[in-house]
Amino acid sequence: MNVLLLPGLLFIFSFFQTNLTYKAADLRNVYFKAANEQQAYEQLAPHLAKYKGNDVLIQGFQAGIEGVGAKYASGLYAKIKHVRKSAQDFEKVISKDPYNPEVRFLRYTIEYHIPRYLLMSGHLQEDKKVIFKSLLNYPDSGIEPDAFKIMRDYFLRGNHSTADEKQKLRNLKV
Repeated sequence: MNVLLLPGLLFIFSFFQTNLTYKAADLRNVYFKAANEQQAYEQLAPHLAKYKGNDVLIQGFQAGIEGVGAKYASGLYAKIKHVRKSAQDFEKVISKDPYNPEVRFLRYTIEYHIPRYLLMSGHLQEDKKVIFKSLLNYPDSGIEPDAFKIMRDYFLRGNHSTADEKQKLRNLKV
């Protein structure tokens, strides 16, 4: 009986395990879902924590998911701890590839939602400049089409862009 128990438990465990990968397209989908759904965050955060490679974009997702964790943390200290760790991680990642628009976008989206009085949103204009340069040079900028769409749509919504910037984004060939 015990001989059948172990394979049965392994089957059940593997059935409920996620199919997350470290492919950018997969991470993008789950990452932006995690920004709005705690269950997706709880699935993605430990997955990204296991990544030990050198891909700058995946490291950017690691830094970003740390910042997203502030949304779900309870207590001010825990929230600030997440944001500080995220900021430190972004500094390291961006120093490796300062002109990576997607990593800059991830940092922008985190910093944008940090209350200004905490003085932890100091890269917004710098990041936006790098992002816009890449968006306006699409497809020659090398941004993947799904990343381009996510970034473009983000800057068309809300007050992230001026009317002139929004018009330039609308005029881009998609």
